[in-house]
Amino acid sequence: MSFITKLFTKLKYFFLKLLPDKKGQAIKVFNTVNVGDVVYCLMPLDDHILRKIEKDHRVRPYVIIDKKDDHLIGFQCSTSYIPKGPKYYSHTLYASKYLKKRDSYIDLTKTCVIPYQNIRSYFETVSLDDQATINKKLDILAKKRGTDLRFDVKTVPCSGDVIEANGRTYYVHEIKVGRMVVIPTVNQRPRNYIYLKNGFYLDMKKVTTIRLDTPFEYVGMYGRAYHDAVSRRLEDSVLRPKHRFKTGTIMSDDKGNDVLVYLYTLNGIHQVVDLTAYFTGQVEKELTYLSTCNTLDGLTPNGTLVKEQLDQILQYLKENGYTLEV
Repeated sequence: MSFITKLFTKLKYFFLKLLPDKKGQAIKVFNTVNVGDVVYCLMPLDDHILRKIEKDHRVRPYVIIDKKDDHLIGFQCSTSYIPKGPKYYSHTLYASKYLKKRDSYIDLTKTCVIPYQNIRSYFETVSLDDQATINKKLDILAKKRGTDLRFDVKTVPCSGDVIEANGRTYYVHEIKVGRMVVIPTVNQRPRNYIYLKNGFYLDMKKVTTIRLDTPFEYVGMYGRAYHDAVSRRLEDSVLRPKHRFKTGTIMSDDKGNDVLVYLYTLNGIHQVVDLTAYFTGQVEKELTYLSTCNTLDGLTPNGTLVKEQLDQILQYLKENGYTLEV
């Protein structure tokens, strides 16, 4: 927009707000509206459509996601209609949090362009933590039919989020200092699993951690019920590695063949590296050399990998989505 156009727009607003009518009032409200505010507006519909709507229902609240020179962009709110679909299609502003009588539901599946003359009054402002959660949902929706607009707040992963990092998808179970405790998702049912819907499972044997500063994208989210189910399956001991042998110990079979490298033990399940796969490279593209076994019976320690070899294996696992605290 050119300087002359912007100057004309500002002058137009200046004179309009002097008028004692709805347009003047709209300009006064428009000048004070910020992104994140909830504003009552006349529904931005064609007149012939608007006339079919009951008069008392033509003015509705909108959450403002962007502000232009002469219009707003927002999501429509309702106290009754909840968009059908996954959790990230809508967001709830809880009445108890905002000291209101009823919850309000934000439809995140589409934005509305609201001309300045449709603005009626300011209602409230969406909290920063709600704005951050909405940003996550918009990130997920953006892959389908959402908007590229976001609130100017930083998102922080939390329990129930599903993220994509290092080319793999994970369920976030817990946030620790500087790290996320995550569980990889798989599309084939493992022995110890939780079903995540849509054909995906959580492989409960592969609990690991990822640094919070690792680049990732939000791809899904689940509610409290899933967190509780995962927590029941994961006892505290699962999240604390134990060691029967030193990390990097080479384990040999009864014929003296080196068959695996021991890393650590989680809840009685030994995390190991399949040396046959590691040294031959015969491993599926989607998998890593990381394996598990229920018992080490019949195997004996036969020295340890030199530091360079162990670092190479751990680096490979990290590049494939496993950040191991060993």
